[in-house]
Amino acid sequence: LVEVEVCTSAGVALLDGGVLQLQAWKSENQGERWTTIAVHAVESGGGQEDDGQFEQRLPALGGGASHVAKFEVELQDPTQIHLRAHAVGQVAADSQGGAPAAAIDLEQSCAFVCDEPFELLSRVHSTFRMDALLPKGGAVATGHPCSIILSITQPHEVPLGIHSVKLNCGEGWQTLASSVTSEDESAPAVVSKGDSVTELFQATCSAEGSLSPGEVVVQWSRCVEGMAAGTPSKVEWSMQLPAVNVEVPAFVAAFKSDAAATVGVPFPLALSLSNGTSVVQDMALKIVDASNFVFVGDRATTVSVPPMSAIDMQWQVVPITSGKLALPQVQLTSSRYGAILQSSAQSRSIYVKPRAPSHASPLPSQPTQSHAPPAPAAVPPPAPSPVAKLADPAGNGNDSAASQLESAFDALKVSDVASPVGGSLI
Repeated sequence: LVEVEVCTSAGVALLDGGVLQLQAWKSENQGERWTTIAVHAVESGGGQEDDGQFEQRLPALGGGASHVAKFEVELQDPTQIHLRAHAVGQVAADSQGGAPAAAIDLEQSCAFVCDEPFELLSRVHSTFRMDALLPKGGAVATGHPCSIILSITQPHEVPLGIHSVKLNCGEGWQTLASSVTSEDESAPAVVSKGDSVTELFQATCSAEGSLSPGEVVVQWSRCVEGMAAGTPSKVEWSMQLPAVNVEVPAFVAAFKSDAAATVGVPFPLALSLSNGTSVVQDMALKIVDASNFVFVGDRATTVSVPPMSAIDMQWQVVPITSGKLALPQVQLTSSRYGAILQSSAQSRSIYVKPRAPSHASPLPSQPTQSHAPPAPAAVPPPAPSPVAKLADPAGNGNDSAASQLESAFDALKVSDVASPVGGSLI
């Protein structure tokens, strides 16, 4: 956006019939060659565009008045540009009744660098609660969903309005879902300097190799006060996402569990192991962190998964504390590749609600006779059992949790397709 202001001095008037011209050039080949670029008016008021030059008629101005002309210069790539404003007309002193006194021929020029409107940061992650063993060091597993997170930052002083964000998928890629809502013409997302807009796309890739997820296209416009309705015009800015290594996974581990649980109440925790190769895969399974939970099962075992097959393992888990807790961490080691697949703790959390307190039964009504027998002596309560201390290690007074855990232990079961025999309390 370019603003050109024509001002008159006190006591000097600009007569009708003046003309303002604006011309722009851009540098190419590191400044060795210059070419003109088109400029467009963003407000009504007449004018003529011709080969990179815009001409507009100036209105009559009294002493100390000014006129502002607004233009848009559109560039496809970051580069250095030069602008030249040229004004011609007739001026006269106010005391002379508007008679022409002198002709004016003014010129001003400037040069600046046009930068990208946004800074784009992209990240690619595996799907929530899913991890893949990629022997070649790839970032994405072929045929499995992944998350593409786009952070768009605005580094300039002028506020910009983002109307839409799209991802045009590259070769082999397909978009499954996104956080982008439908375009709203009346309410763009306004971002000032330093502000960011984050969008999430879920995609999958059916090919293998170093492939770009696609091209990000942002439709935006400037947010300038005083503009007429519908201006300035929308602009599309695009950037190609960097390529990521897509690889056929040797092994995929996916966790499944409830989003929430209750203290002392068992809930299922399942682990699905998929073998994507043509040979049998032996995987060593080890529980490396099981704090805040009690369950029955092997702390360390070895499972064999047939080629192009999957097996499921399931435990009944009992939480012993409340809050946002990390699920038991499982470490998988491939004997064939000598690689360790350890799940991320950030995607293994669950919210555990405290158990509702039990309500005591109401006391019986007191007799109304005046000669009631004396009440028996109170019997002191028994000392808390060791199980009660285990159930409430934080000392919150929840002695009833002992009986809850005892009944929960009776309901615990574990089914392990690969290793159905044996078990230990962890």
